[in-house]
Amino acid sequence: MKGNFVLLRAGQLRLVVPQDDMGVARYIDAGEGDDCFALSDTMKLLPHRPPGRFIAAEFNGEHAGAPWCWDELRVLIDVELHAIPVPRALVSGNTPVKAYVEVDGELAFLCDAASLCGYALAEA
Repeated sequence: MKGNFVLLRAGQLRLVVPQDDMGVARYIDAGEGDDCFALSDTMKLLPHRPPGRFIAAEFNGEHAGAPWCWDELRVLIDVELHAIPVPRALVSGNTPVKAYVEVDGELAFLCDAASLCGYALAEA
């Protein structure tokens, strides 16, 4: 796979999504960001934004307009990623993750925004 992607980190969770799936991103000032969705390390919604999450980013598409908060957001321009399928025994029917990639020596799950949002919001 070659193209533009965005690496998102929430705690130990690292995700790579197509850049086209991402909308506006901004820094969260102290005292704001309570309207952001926040993911745990296991892709479950958290009840509140963790204090260290200082980036709010929206996804494009069906879930546009709802900010999600992240510890890190990094744009990967014109990169070649080698997707490795997650073993079938580890994939449930509704998981948004079917593969992972290596970025700078660390693993990140490959997914798209629609699947990620659908999964996280359905689990809430």
